[in-house]
Amino acid sequence: ASAASYYPKIASLLNTKNITPENFPVAGAVGAAVGSIKQTVKILITKDQNEKYRVHFPSKVKTYNKLEQAINDAKINANINIYSVDKDGNKITHTINPLTLSSIDNDILSVTVINEYSATYSDAYATAFNAMGMNKAIEIANKNEIATMIIYRNGNDVIDIVFSDKWYDLFI
Repeated sequence: ASAASYYPKIASLLNTKNITPENFPVAGAVGAAVGSIKQTVKILITKDQNEKYRVHFPSKVKTYNKLEQAINDAKINANINIYSVDKDGNKITHTINPLTLSSIDNDILSVTVINEYSATYSDAYATAFNAMGMNKAIEIANKNEIATMIIYRNGNDVIDIVFSDKWYDLFI
């Protein structure tokens, strides 16, 4: 896709200005090979009047009784791929659901696929697994003996990890 067609929308979603160079078709070809979008996320911890610790995440604020709890949750979230949210709080990712043609909407935070022969293979499966959701991804990974680790938020908004059966073979 042409940079002139999708960068203005990305800029709008990120509340920033888009500048498309005059020679964007050439730059677009180079950018497709080496380009990326960088986002810096800050997580702030404050102490309120009631001696509670508040962690200010990009899309929400959570309150903790102990500083250690607040720091641990902030560290966990800082090490996960933080995603953007729109003005209504809906997750925005670079992966598009092919059925809805919209940003994927699931609780997956990160997918890791390991293959000893091909990084391309690993990347393709990680993207597909991210798009299809955790249950289907683990089912397919187990059926095809693909070493997979998925980090996700469970129903209680707690970060959890699930592994395919093949993942455990990596450590034998």
